[in-house]
Amino acid sequence: MLNSLLRFFTGREIILYTRHRQTLPLINNETKKKYFFAQYTLLWKLTFPFGRNSSLRYRVMAIFLNIVSPKYILDVNWIMKYHTLFYVWCKKSRNSKYVVVQHGIYAAGIITEMSHRFTKCDVMLCWSDYFKEVLSGYNQGKKTKFYVIGNPVYNQYDRNSFEYKKDIGNKILIAISPMGGERLRKLTEFKNNLESMNFTVNIKEHPLQSSMEKPLTGFNKITGDLYTILTSDEYDIVMCDTSTSLLDAIFFKKYVMFFSPENTTIHYTDNIYSKHLRNFADEYISINTKQDLQSKLNISDQENLFSQLVSPGVNNLNMLN
Repeated sequence: MLNSLLRFFTGREIILYTRHRQTLPLINNETKKKYFFAQYTLLWKLTFPFGRNSSLRYRVMAIFLNIVSPKYILDVNWIMKYHTLFYVWCKKSRNSKYVVVQHGIYAAGIITEMSHRFTKCDVMLCWSDYFKEVLSGYNQGKKTKFYVIGNPVYNQYDRNSFEYKKDIGNKILIAISPMGGERLRKLTEFKNNLESMNFTVNIKEHPLQSSMEKPLTGFNKITGDLYTILTSDEYDIVMCDTSTSLLDAIFFKKYVMFFSPENTTIHYTDNIYSKHLRNFADEYISINTKQDLQSKLNISDQENLFSQLVSPGVNNLNMLN
């Protein structure tokens, strides 16, 4: 209803979206000429009096969706109950689509969770042909359409404006997933070894470290936005495990060390990262000098990994028409 009125009087249509670092770049000046964007959380707040998890709340939300009749609902996942509502509602609404943007690298390029493998959306915006092929393979027979748009956050930058340093310094940033047990012991041992070689080592602790594992001790911790840190010249090398942070570091042309000790599941050591990069968790004990470490860094391997997992793209939603 509202969407039809807006289209008639202004030529624009409504997109309901979730505020996320992967969706915000899509809400740019160019797309605002064609669409009006509103956060769907505003509608959910109106349903709160009906009970947080009550079925009545979802029925009321469906009524709100009927009133607004958005052209698209833009999100970063499909695994929650309210995501299912969006998916079902769009299926029943001929002119609406539920659009999901890939929001991360999963586990070093491996989609380990079953709930993430099987789509519940009309359109999936992927970072590369690799992910398009993997996800379409899991969802054969479905009507989900897959488009490759690159990483919306990366699309905002001119990557040619960044360059690898010719002379590698001695400042290392650790940007790692929550770690505990034997995996954390190895990380701590490697960190101590690096410091004994006169490297300066800081860690950006994962926000979920304290809730998923024990708080880190014995590390020099820093805070701040990772992108801001990576665009500066503060660090020469970035150490990561299976998280997206490793791709972030490569995008901004930092030298990376893949460090992922084995765990109970194989994807920690057998993944897309490990197919391109050496795993320093397998050999850190034998690294005794700065020159030895630097000799194991490889720009070509980093770039080959990056090109497989992230394609260049533009933040334009017109492809959905």
